[in-house]
Amino acid sequence: MAWRLLIVFGLVLGWATIAQAACTGASPTWTSTADYASVNTCVTNATAGDTVNVQAGSATWSSTLSISKALILSGSGVGQTILTANVATMISLSASSDISLRITGFEFQLGVMNNGRQAIFVSGPGGGAFAWTQLRLDHLSITGGSQAIEVDGRVWGLIDHVTFTNTYSGVFVSGDNNLAWALTIAAGTANALFIEDSSFILNASSVSVVDAEVYVQEGASVVSRYNIFDSTAFTAPGFLTLMYNHHGNQDYVTTCPLTTHFRGQPIFESYNNTARAYRLGGGQFEGYRGGSVIVHDETFETTITGEETIYLSEEEQWQGAFFSPLRTVWPSQDQVTNSFFWNNTYNGTPMTTAALGGVGAVLAIRSNSSTMVQEDRDFFMHAPAATGGKSTYTGTRNGGSDATPTTGDCGSMTFSGSGANAYYPYTTYTYPHPLQGLSGGRPPATSRPAVIDRPGVLDRPAAPSRPAVP
Repeated sequence: MAWRLLIVFGLVLGWATIAQAACTGASPTWTSTADYASVNTCVTNATAGDTVNVQAGSATWSSTLSISKALILSGSGVGQTILTANVATMISLSASSDISLRITGFEFQLGVMNNGRQAIFVSGPGGGAFAWTQLRLDHLSITGGSQAIEVDGRVWGLIDHVTFTNTYSGVFVSGDNNLAWALTIAAGTANALFIEDSSFILNASSVSVVDAEVYVQEGASVVSRYNIFDSTAFTAPGFLTLMYNHHGNQDYVTTCPLTTHFRGQPIFESYNNTARAYRLGGGQFEGYRGGSVIVHDETFETTITGEETIYLSEEEQWQGAFFSPLRTVWPSQDQVTNSFFWNNTYNGTPMTTAALGGVGAVLAIRSNSSTMVQEDRDFFMHAPAATGGKSTYTGTRNGGSDATPTTGDCGSMTFSGSGANAYYPYTTYTYPHPLQGLSGGRPPATSRPAVIDRPGVLDRPAAPSRPAVP
């Protein structure tokens, strides 16, 4: 009898040891504590298609977790599994094929704003091998840091139900630079990185400069929809682009074929978002310097009236630091073109087109871009229509210009006022995104983020005079 009791006692001890182990389980389901070493062990042992569940708890990570296989990494939820950064990048994702990979249910604490830290870095494919279409990052909370989520390459996945608080840039996207311009540029398709049902909150009054919560460049295609951008508690007077900063080309290219160049983005869609700001301080809600832009059914609110809302610019006409000599003849390289704005309001008033350089309940165009960015040629204040014409790329390099000073370029653009607009007839892509139905993980999906509880945007005290536009 005694030896039987010893065996039972030993088995109990063994089970207790297993239960307390940092990484337990076997394919297809693993369970880990929140510390880096344990999560890394589970991820390393997991095979493609497995799920790694991370228990509730707090941990500081001093190393980067690298994942390059199909799996679900699921925390126990925001406020439950809390990871603090003591490293530049907490999670690095990559893929050699279009794998299904999901990160969900974590809270990331990155520290103070703009400190060089990020929660997730995505290294997507480049050069035309494939597009990564099965990546989902969802039900996360990220506070502080610089580029909280950085996405590079041709990634046509989904970021949803993420709360970004005091991030210098919530989502920073660099696309598949050269190839993106050679592909068909289409709207309302799945061929984009979707950001939806998320919240971007700024309330760190000690920081005076923010450079857009969604920053896009180098051939990225992005759709932003059903998000909330709220900086009503951000009262610093410095430069602030709240929602989007979309790069154009960085310098002239006159060689053909194109090899390396810092380019703009081919197309961007933004709709059904709500943006609130105490002030913009010389900045704007949305800033575009290149590509096709489709913006509709947006709600903009500011406490301080007379602020710019949507800003279109062509730097080749005025930015002497990068372009010399300046361009004087349309078109520019990678410039704003085939863009549409409709059903947008500013403080409850339908948005119209301002006089050049104007501000207020308007779509404001920088006055020194007037030659390059014109209504009813480069942008339209209505949805894509059956009449009105469009711009068309010519030559072997989309987005080029053979106008002075790049007469040696190998592509250009022409405009015809007859026929349908580009992207007509336009319909939005399926909402919610089909990847929201990706199985596995713990946090349930919701239809859209809750409205942020805040003081009324129109009842704050007056702010100091705004600084000069940089």
